[in-house]
Amino acid sequence: MSRQTILLLLVAANLVLLTAIVLSAYSPPAAWAQGTGRSGDYILVSGRAQASRDVVYLFDLRNRLLHVFAAVPGRPVNVAHMDTRDLTRDFGPR
Repeated sequence: MSRQTILLLLVAANLVLLTAIVLSAYSPPAAWAQGTGRSGDYILVSGRAQASRDVVYLFDLRNRLLHVFAAVPGRPVNVAHMDTRDLTRDFGPR
C-alpha cells in the first residue's frame, strides 16, 4: 500500500468517527402533543360501527359527552358528526 492510500484511509476513518460523534451528541427538541392546561379533557378512540363503516368516538370528559364521527364518501369534507350522547344521563343513577 502506498503512503497516499494509507493517508486517505485514515482521513476517511476520521470523518466516519466525527460523523458518529456529531450524530450521537445531537438530540432533536422534544415535541409535546398537548399542553398541560387541557390535557385530560378528551379521549379519541377509533372503532367499527358496521361491517363496512369505521367511526371515531370523541369522549368529552369535562362535559361528559360522547360524540361519534364517521367518514361519508362523496362529500368535500369527508367526516360527518353522526350522534352525541349524554353520558351523565346514560350512566347516572336511576
